[in-house]
Amino acid sequence: MSPSTITLLFLLFAVIMFVLEKIPLGVTSMIVCIGLVVTGVLDVKTAFAGFIDSNVILFVAMFIVGGALFETGMANKIGGIVTKFAKTEKMLIIAIMVIVGLMSGILSNTGTAAVLIPEIGRASCRERVKISVLQQNQDTKDPDF
Repeated sequence: MSPSTITLLFLLFAVIMFVLEKIPLGVTSMIVCIGLVVTGVLDVKTAFAGFIDSNVILFVAMFIVGGALFETGMANKIGGIVTKFAKTEKMLIIAIMVIVGLMSGILSNTGTAAVLIPEIGRASCRERVKISVLQQNQDTKDPDF
């Protein structure tokens, strides 16, 4: 079999496993890397180079920080601050902008997004504002939310 065919088969396997989640995602990634090495498509250094990439390490670190904020309850406190000051939709948007600005000064933009996207979703549910409205800055509340 040609290397491109083998690569496409491993890609298909990875997509199916990522969708079905029958085995952990990390294990699926390792199976694909090891499979590409064993079949001779890639050498060991090239197959595992993505795990050393600084962007991958940044994403992992930001998920750790985000998880820590949720585990310690800090994310809920941030959400409480947002909803405390947000009596109207415009105030909710302004409160989110201020908190994002403050957090971006400490964390990277990726980390700020990873931490705040779930909390903004919760705040939109508490305030009965569709999350798409927070992105579009419209002035409508949905009573059937």
